[in-house]
Amino acid sequence: MNSIKLVIKGFFIGFAKIIPGVSGAVLAILFGLYDKAIDAITNFFNDKKGNFYFLLYTGLGVLVAILFGSKIILYFLNKYEFVTLLFFIGLMSSSIWPLSKKINRKGINYFLIFLGILFTFLFMMMGSFSNNILGGNKYINFFILFLAGLVDAFASIFPGISGTALLIFMGVYEVIMVTLGSITNFSLLYENIMVLIPFSFGMLIGFLIFAKLINYLFKNYEEKTYAFIIGICIMSLLFLINMAFSLDYNITDLVYGFIFLFLGYLLSRKLDH
Repeated sequence: MNSIKLVIKGFFIGFAKIIPGVSGAVLAILFGLYDKAIDAITNFFNDKKGNFYFLLYTGLGVLVAILFGSKIILYFLNKYEFVTLLFFIGLMSSSIWPLSKKINRKGINYFLIFLGILFTFLFMMMGSFSNNILGGNKYINFFILFLAGLVDAFASIFPGISGTALLIFMGVYEVIMVTLGSITNFSLLYENIMVLIPFSFGMLIGFLIFAKLINYLFKNYEEKTYAFIIGICIMSLLFLINMAFSLDYNITDLVYGFIFLFLGYLLSRKLDH
């Protein structure tokens, strides 16, 4: 796969990851990268060179989006939330139909699609907290941030679960975002390291554990796993649409919103080829 396309896809996946309520894993599925990434992580040594470059280019895009996009995405969500969400709706909307071709029209698969929709709906109905629960005890903070990394890794691996939503729920989202947004501020180097080390360590351990689990499901129950994931994707898209149109917007926002929705749709189609 073209390395530039991998970086671009990784970039949008990284952007999706830091938007509360949006699952980066769902976008990875719709971009056709999800199963490849899981296989590359769990079976890295089967094709060391190919897997290394695949993870390098995709990860580079994700990393750039997270490190340098945190301020940008927060700015656009604060200033142009409706238009930004419609752009992501466009990115996601073009690939659900092709994804459905991966399964046969069987009763069990329709049932699993329904379960995927129900699971995602119930998860999205969870309440959230925006407070910062970190205190003065550095050991407790280390454990909380390590646990947050594990949770974020789980959300990154399992499609339909928004890692940012879980971090908000845990009360550490603002801390992580502020840390990422000030990563180049060397006066805060010590404070940032004390956040990033336990969080990154938790993510690393989580990726190794949960990637093996999802890889097992794909290898042994591929069609059923995809059926469940399709349900997750459908509900995620409906949730995003509901989120966007629940906002206050005017006719100008609507015009620009549909323009960017169409641009997102075209970009997604272009990246799939």
